[in-house]
Amino acid sequence: MIADDDHTILFDPSSLSISVNKVRSTTVQLVTPPGQYVNITFLYGNNDELTLNTHGYIDPLPNITFNQHITTQQIHIKARKAGHLIIGAQSEELNITQRDFVRIEISKSSTLNVFIQIIGWMYFLAWSISFYPQIILNFKRKSVIGLNFDFLTLNILGHFCYSVFNVTLYSSSAVQSEYYHAHPHGVIPVLLNDVVFACHAVFACLVTIFQCLFFERGKQRVSYTTRIIIKRKFQTLTLLYFYSYVKLLITLLKYWPQAWFNYRRKSTEGWSIGNILLDFTGGALSLLQMFMLAYNFNDWTSIFGSPTKFGLGVLSIFFDLIFIIQHYYLYRQPIVSDSFIRIERWLEHNAPHVSKKLNSPVLAPELQKAEKELGAHFPQSVKDAYLIHNGESTDSEGIFGLWRWLPLKEIVEWNNEQKRRERKYQFGDFKPSFMIPLLESADGNLRYVETSDETGEEETPVIEWSHDNPTRDVKYGSFSTYLSTFADRLEAGEFIYNTKEHLEGLMSKT
Repeated sequence: MIADDDHTILFDPSSLSISVNKVRSTTVQLVTPPGQYVNITFLYGNNDELTLNTHGYIDPLPNITFNQHITTQQIHIKARKAGHLIIGAQSEELNITQRDFVRIEISKSSTLNVFIQIIGWMYFLAWSISFYPQIILNFKRKSVIGLNFDFLTLNILGHFCYSVFNVTLYSSSAVQSEYYHAHPHGVIPVLLNDVVFACHAVFACLVTIFQCLFFERGKQRVSYTTRIIIKRKFQTLTLLYFYSYVKLLITLLKYWPQAWFNYRRKSTEGWSIGNILLDFTGGALSLLQMFMLAYNFNDWTSIFGSPTKFGLGVLSIFFDLIFIIQHYYLYRQPIVSDSFIRIERWLEHNAPHVSKKLNSPVLAPELQKAEKELGAHFPQSVKDAYLIHNGESTDSEGIFGLWRWLPLKEIVEWNNEQKRRERKYQFGDFKPSFMIPLLESADGNLRYVETSDETGEEETPVIEWSHDNPTRDVKYGSFSTYLSTFADRLEAGEFIYNTKEHLEGLMSKT
């Protein structure tokens, strides 16, 4: 053990974890050899004031004596009651400081202690991984439409404040000295995994912001209100400890923009539910760990003794439940990628050569170019579909029940031709600027969607137009619903693969 000028005596180890009715030992060392006998009496408490009363936590310790030849003594501590205890000392011959103590953590079960540590790492991993479903979703879609920029801005602000608090308190000896001066019997409340998590969170947020700079984002911007919040917060952050409470406040604020954004769009498309499920898992495990610690150490006040951690867990769960209800109940929209997985799985088992008729995906810039040429805006589900497959090949008879899914190039060509014909013949039957034909039958009938708003957030219905019938029938609420319903019908056995000449393709049994 290395002597410290701030200490008169040293305990080694200076922190012990004991289960009830178990015995642990620690060594007491006199820092400077005495010129005479030194008698040590032990004091007990769980706050700054230490007394001779053990409060029933351990058996009283006998006094020990040092002299010129004996400067080290071993004491044996037998735990009697779960809780937290500080053991200090006093002596008439020495000025023993408040820094000279050993911290005792007495648990009801050592096995439960191990389980608590496992839970701690589980929620650490859940919260750390929770950033990546959104990053992966953005990368796959080459778009950040659906991710609210206010949420992202407040999120990185909160994690930045939290990382400043953790890194500084963990690594700065000057700040630690101030902490020990204010809390002589305290322990630094920041561990290495706290530092790693906070810094990793900032990194993940920066990656997402980087995606927002380069991927399609529509008209999304950081709101004026959020910019004001950021400016005010940085002007008032004068105390390091306040950073941790800023993180709590930001957590309260950051979820509202995304929840409102989902409500306004009546959709969670573009917002990763994987992020929410992992965040919910982390929050639930965090609270579970706190309650298990409180039970195991008989210290229920500790639940509210860490308001930031407790508040983060409660707020995370509260808002995660809102998002889960929005995604799975209120605004449930079939996910385009999931529908294609089901469709392609069915084709592989029932008509493997048909799936080869699906073209390779397009890139986001190609979609943007097509929108510009059309003078229209694709609904998000249509964009998602073309980012998976660019329609069907020209020799396909129509995968979707003899309806052929058109590639982007043919959509643009059709639209340009209709505009030319409209100008030439003054047709009133077409509104090509608002029509985005997606599927075409062998006799030239169309199933199309109308243009969305500028952001693509508005899902427009799939409408069928027939040469023989001037009316237009709404078939499905959105293209994502169309794909999901088609997948349902495939799996229900409503389609067969027809091999008859001129009618080769998937046909409905009815």
